[in-house]
Amino acid sequence: DGINWTQSNGYGESGYIYSYNDVAWGNNIFVMGSGATQAVWTSPNGVTWTKRTLPTTLNGQYSVSYGNSTFLIASYQGFYMTSPDGITWTYRNATSTNGYGGTSIGGNSSLPKMFCFGASKFIGCGLGSVVSSVDAISWNSLNTGSVNNLNSVASNGNVTVAVGDFSLNQFNTKTLKPTILSSVDGNNWNHSNTNGLTAYQGSRFNDVIWTGTRFIAAGGGTGGGLSTTGVLIATSTD
Repeated sequence: DGINWTQSNGYGESGYIYSYNDVAWGNNIFVMGSGATQAVWTSPNGVTWTKRTLPTTLNGQYSVSYGNSTFLIASYQGFYMTSPDGITWTYRNATSTNGYGGTSIGGNSSLPKMFCFGASKFIGCGLGSVVSSVDAISWNSLNTGSVNNLNSVASNGNVTVAVGDFSLNQFNTKTLKPTILSSVDGNNWNHSNTNGLTAYQGSRFNDVIWTGTRFIAAGGGTGGGLSTTGVLIATSTD
C-alpha cells in the first residue's frame, strides 16, 4: 500500500554491499541495477532476488527501463546494455543519426543517465539533451534548449516529461527555476513555465513518475548562494 514496508536483505559480494540505483518491471520480472561492476539482480516478486552476470563491466548502473519487449540498463558513464528477459544481456555500441556515437550514447559521459519508454520508443535524458530510439540500438540525439542536467524522465504513453536542474530557458532566464520539458513524440520538446513554482533559485527536480492519473515531480535543494533548503513537489495531469 506504499505505507507499510518490509525490508529485504542486502545483496553483495566479497563483503561489499552495493547501493541499488533503479528498478524496472517488465516481462513478469523485476530488474534492479546497482553499483556492481558486472551484475544485475532479478526477481519475480520483489522479495527474492537472483544475481545475473553481465558480459562486461557496467559501472554505476544508473537507470533500468523496459519497453518494446526489451530491458535497457545504462550507467552514469553513458554505456548501456539490453536484454529480452533481464537474464541474458548484450552490450551495445551506440550509434546516433547526428554524428555522435562511439562507446557511449552521444559520446559524452554527461549525456543520458535516465531512460523511460514512451511514444513507442526509448527516451533518455542527460546534460541539456535527450536521445530516443525505437530499437535501443540506433539513437537520435536532440538539443532541448536546456543548458543544465535533466535528471529524470517519465511517460504516460502519450506525453513524456523530463525534469531537471534550474535552466536558462525562454521562460526563466532570470529566476532560474527548475526545468520541466514535455513531448508528445520524443523528438520535439516544449519548456513549461516554472516561474510560478514556489522554489528557491537554483533548485532542481530530481525525479518524475507517472502514477496512472498524474505526473509527480520531486526535488528541492540549495541554490543561488542561499543558505536555506527547500523541498519541491509539483503535479500535473497532462
